[in-house]
Amino acid sequence: MRVDASLLKCRLNDRAQVGHLVEHDLAVGITEWTLVSRRAAVIPLKLQHAKALTLLHIGTVYSENAILPR
Repeated sequence: MRVDASLLKCRLNDRAQVGHLVEHDLAVGITEWTLVSRRAAVIPLKLQHAKALTLLHIGTVYSENAILPR
């Protein structure tokens, strides 16, 4: 499954939980993803030029531009 990973959204209690990828061109390294719950996903990354990746976790991110499915 090919995924546009620049913005990941899920609906939870009428609030959008949004994840933003902050590394330049990181989305091209994501070829698949698996939901493990309504709030979490496993996203394997293929690193092309880097030997390491720093992960940043932010509890809840609010985005005014988040679109909720109705």
